Amino acid sequence: MYMTMKILFPTKIPYVNIWPRGLATCIQYSTFSNEARCLLFSKDCQICPHTSSRTLKQINFSGWRTVNVLHKQNCRTTTTRHFSCSLDNGKLQDTKCKSNIDGGRRLDAAKSLDAGRRWYTTSSSVLDESKQPSWKVLFFGTDYFSLTCLQSLYKNRCSNGLIQQLDVVVPQSKYIKKRRKKDDRIISPVLQYAQQNGLKVYYWPMKEEVKGYDLGVVASFGHLIPGKIINSFSHGVLNVHPSLLPRWRGAAPIIHTILNNDAETGVTIMKLLPKRFDVGPVLHQKTVSVPTDCTSQSLCTTLADIGANMLLEVLRDLPTFTSQERPQTEDGATYGGKLSSEYAEINWSKSVEDICRQYRAVSFLIPLHTRWKGQHVVLGNMCNPEQIKDLSTKHSSATEGQICYHKEVDLICIKCRDGWVGFQHITIAYRQRLSAREFFNGYLSSSSAEIQYFS
Repeated sequence: MYMTMKILFPTKIPYVNIWPRGLATCIQYSTFSNEARCLLFSKDCQICPHTSSRTLKQINFSGWRTVNVLHKQNCRTTTTRHFSCSLDNGKLQDTKCKSNIDGGRRLDAAKSLDAGRRWYTTSSSVLDESKQPSWKVLFFGTDYFSLTCLQSLYKNRCSNGLIQQLDVVVPQSKYIKKRRKKDDRIISPVLQYAQQNGLKVYYWPMKEEVKGYDLGVVASFGHLIPGKIINSFSHGVLNVHPSLLPRWRGAAPIIHTILNNDAETGVTIMKLLPKRFDVGPVLHQKTVSVPTDCTSQSLCTTLADIGANMLLEVLRDLPTFTSQERPQTEDGATYGGKLSSEYAEINWSKSVEDICRQYRAVSFLIPLHTRWKGQHVVLGNMCNPEQIKDLSTKHSSATEGQICYHKEVDLICIKCRDGWVGFQHITIAYRQRLSAREFFNGYLSSSSAEIQYFS
C-alpha cells in the first residue's frame, strides 16, 4: 500500500516520532550530497550511539531509489520500512512510502522544498489512519470518578476494538467510605461494575508481577504504585487526574477546587512516575470553567465524562501524545490532601459565601459540624441564604455563632461574619437526628431568655 508522505522543514532538533520505551527514528536527506542518513533518537531527542550506516542499506538518490530502514519497534521486534524519494533539479518534489506492517498516522509538512537547505528531515513512522491500536489494559480505580473511565473503556472494548483486554485492580477493602454505622458503608462502584460485567479483578496490594498488559490506566486510585509495577507495562501507566496539574496534586483535587473558589479547573492525562503522586509528564490537558454554586459531586460528574473522552483520544494515538509530552513545573504547584473532619468544621467568623462553599465541597462525604455546650453537633440540609436575609434586619445586634429559630421557614439559623446561614436538621452528640422545630422545642424554647451560641 502506497501513501503520500510529505517532507518536513529542518530544525535544530528534527521532528522525531517517539515510540514507546523511548526509541525514535528519523531520516535526513541532503540535496547537496545526494545522500540520506537514518538516526536513532532517545526520548529526550539525544542521538543514540547507533550509526546510520548500520540501519541504512541504500542511499543513492539518482532518480527513484528505495531506502530500506530497519526500525526496532517497542524494543522487541524489528520491522522494515521502505522509502522512495525523487530528486529533480535540486528540489525534492514528492515522497512516497511503502510499509510492510500495519498501523499508524500520516504526517503534515511541505510537499516541495527549496534546495538551499542542506538537510531535509522526515519521520520514519508513516502510519495508516484506517487502522487503530488494540490495547491490553489493566485499570486501577475505586470511586465514581474511576467508574466513568472504566465504563468508557469497557464500552469501547465491546464496540470497536480499541481495547482488546480489560482487567481491574481495586483495594483489598471493598468499601470506599466507612461510616460509624455498618449499613452506611459504600461499596466500591468499580468493584461492583467489574463483577457485574465479568471483568477479572486483582486486589491491591498485588502479590504477583503484572504480566501480559500493554498499558496501565489509573483514575482516582489513592495508592502509590511502585516503579517495578509501572515498568512492567510496555507502554507505562497513564493517570487521569481531575485538575489542571500542577495545581491540586493529591487525593482530593475537586474538593480543593471548590473550597478555594477556583474559577477554572480541568482534567490532565499524565504519565505515572514512582515515589511521588501526580508529578509525571503531561500528555493531554483540557480546561473547564467551574460552574457557579456547583457541588463536588456535580463537578466530579462533569470532569469524569471529560476525562473518559480524553483517555480514549490518547489511546487512539499514544505515540503522538507521547512525543508532545511536557514536564510539570513546580511554579503554581499546590497540594490537595485527603479530606479530614477538620475540613467540615464550621468557623462562624467566616462569611456566608465561605460557609456555603464549604458545604458544597465537603458535606457529601463529611457533614458540617460545630460544638454546642461542649457537645459535637452535626448540621444538615443547608438552605439558600436568600431565604433568611430578613434576619439581618430583625437581629441586627446578633453576634457570631448566635442561634435563632426561623419559624416561617422552619430553619435553625446561625449568625456568621456577614449574615446568617440556615439548616433543616441537627444531630447532637451522635444521637437521633432532629428537625429544626424539634431542636427548638426541646432545647431553645424553654430557655427563651438565654441566648444560645454554637462555638
